[in-house]
Amino acid sequence: MFLEINPDYQFLKDFVLSLPQTFGTEGTVLYKVRNEVRLIEVAGIKVVVKKFKVPHLINRFAYSYIRKSKARRSYEYAMMLKQNGFGTADPIACMEFKQGGLLADSYLITLHCPYSRDFNEFRETPLNGRENILCDFAQFTARLHEKGIRHLDYGGGNIMFEQTDNGTEFCLIDINRMAFGKVGIEKGCENFKLLYMLDDSFHFLAEEYAKARGFDTEKCFELIKPHIRKNG
Repeated sequence: MFLEINPDYQFLKDFVLSLPQTFGTEGTVLYKVRNEVRLIEVAGIKVVVKKFKVPHLINRFAYSYIRKSKARRSYEYAMMLKQNGFGTADPIACMEFKQGGLLADSYLITLHCPYSRDFNEFRETPLNGRENILCDFAQFTARLHEKGIRHLDYGGGNIMFEQTDNGTEFCLIDINRMAFGKVGIEKGCENFKLLYMLDDSFHFLAEEYAKARGFDTEKCFELIKPHIRKNG
């Protein structure tokens, strides 16, 4: 067994270790297709536990000996995002089990993100006075890119947010696929390709992103335009 637990959440260690026996009957199911995600209340706090589907044989070998599992990557990326000042659900722990020397079950445990909105709300509706949200989002994304960070599943459902007195706060989820390195105008604009938005929203987003990065506005829009997704 492999276990890594955030020092701030050592008090949940017994809960984490019990998951192989209790997961299927604890809490509320949030998602169950390939992976299963449950919301569980423990020690007075809400946590989200994601049990990853056992991968096929080739990936079981790869995740055991070549690259890190999705659970471990998600945990480490969350720690890195938090350390760099970006919003994501607090990582609590990741845990892996092997059978026959190959990865079998794996778990990611995080705090529950309390934000009630995600970017799917821009899917089929015009801006309607929400320019401030897109402006804050463009600046948030620009800061990520200036740090050399790209979330490769940067789609509407993975970008949670809430408006506060200090502006819009963001919480990135489903972060096991990320890329690191210099992010220029092409890679930066391509990073919006999983968002569904109408033209007015995309045009505004491109303009604000360009301003935040010091890029040419029209070039940004032309680079983003092929990726505009509607009614998907």
